[in-house]
Amino acid sequence: MKIGTGVGGWLTGIAEGVRAAESNGFDFVTCGELAHDSILTMTVAAGATEHIELDTSVTIAFPRSPMVQPKEAWDLQHYSNGRFNIGLGSQVKGHNERRFGGGTQPRRSS
Repeated sequence: MKIGTGVGGWLTGIAEGVRAAESNGFDFVTCGELAHDSILTMTVAAGATEHIELDTSVTIAFPRSPMVQPKEAWDLQHYSNGRFNIGLGSQVKGHNERRFGGGTQPRRSS
């Protein structure tokens, strides 16, 4: 069994939080994607730790480029020495459109 804890908030507090989790014996830290970017949060966490696994409980996939997102995850996997696990989520249509700026193109009339 693995035991984990969450981390999040402003980037200035991430390093301290993940170091504390690692020194307290947690196996992994996880973060969501509410007010802050999960990839950036886990990048800061990777730089501050050596052993703890780094998981995104959700990284919203649809608002991101299908070319850029895999490259970011691959780079973070390399930077963390294989400790990164990405959890992708689709989110609901309303959030994708209003919160993340995604949406469909208007139909043209013929």
